[in-house]
Amino acid sequence: MEQSVKGVVEVTIYKNEQSGFGIYRIVLFNSNQKPLTIKGPLFDLEKDAPYEFFGSYKEDSRYGMQFDVTHYQRMLPQHKDFIVRFLSGPNFPGIGEKTASALVDKYGESLLEDIRNDESMVMELKGVSKDKMADVLRTIRTHDDLDNAVSFLLAHGLSNKQVIMVNKVFGERSIAVLRENPYRLVSEVDGIGFKTADKMASSLGFDFDHPYRIEAMVLDRYKNYVFSKGDSYILEQDFLDLFNQTGIDDAYQSLLSLGELVLDGERLYHKTQYVAETYIANTMLDFEYGGTDFEMDDLDRKINRVEDQLKIEFDDQQKEAIERFFLEDVMVLTGGPGTGKSTLLSGIVTLLQSHTPWLQIAMCAPTGRAAK
Repeated sequence: MEQSVKGVVEVTIYKNEQSGFGIYRIVLFNSNQKPLTIKGPLFDLEKDAPYEFFGSYKEDSRYGMQFDVTHYQRMLPQHKDFIVRFLSGPNFPGIGEKTASALVDKYGESLLEDIRNDESMVMELKGVSKDKMADVLRTIRTHDDLDNAVSFLLAHGLSNKQVIMVNKVFGERSIAVLRENPYRLVSEVDGIGFKTADKMASSLGFDFDHPYRIEAMVLDRYKNYVFSKGDSYILEQDFLDLFNQTGIDDAYQSLLSLGELVLDGERLYHKTQYVAETYIANTMLDFEYGGTDFEMDDLDRKINRVEDQLKIEFDDQQKEAIERFFLEDVMVLTGGPGTGKSTLLSGIVTLLQSHTPWLQIAMCAPTGRAAK
């Protein structure tokens, strides 16, 4: 049975920006209990802000009673102490407890609710500038927009993790953007595919043959096909051959004009891959290569010595790769697990250390395992 707790965030114990998982300590409303630890998919909770959390209590063998959160919603604090705590928090720089208390005394405990419900409301307080008061109003309303966006996205079937990704891209504009075109999820939010966007679009009343839908379907088909093969592009005709049905010409041309797909000769790229490849190519062209001063004379004999030293035996393809390493300014070495990449790298490094000991060798690795 689902339970709920209401309280103010007191301490951030841990949060993961990528997954949205977090552990927080909250002070419960209307309770003399000690602070409660909550954990779960918690999107960027704010210190001193009030929330209602839904989930269930769980007894942790090490940390005691905790509350596992499945979902939550922001609340407006209703009592003066909590309103003052909220307004004097980090979201309102320059508003201390004294000023926050004076605002509540002047406008009452319905202050936050009145701001939310009355777009024309203006606040004034002696000793506080109009700009500062305007900032307070703007911040409160922005948070309302974010909260409404979270509720909107969850109501349309997105997970907490997906909500986090969407809010990072669109922020408080999420509702307006996605009501106009929910398929922007496909093109602009990494990790959200066509099915998720299509489900939202259906609930928002988009027709099956809407141009936005056709464009998103074509783009999703492209991404799934090319990326699943580990390629960075596909030949245009091969791409068009993926679609048996007609009617994608307009969508395809629209994706080209929008820059979602890039046609370079016969090669069709997704924009991210095209930008990445051109950046890498330009960087390599601009790089100043100094060479290794390695003497290529009698290379086979030198390779044989390395084989004896390392107690290995290179095959013909590996020997060719070693030769290319010393002949070319840049070499890309690729292959699946167990194909001899690390062995070959050890051989090249040993050759360099033996015959050009004055050179400094710089190496880097993206993972701990590769670093070994």
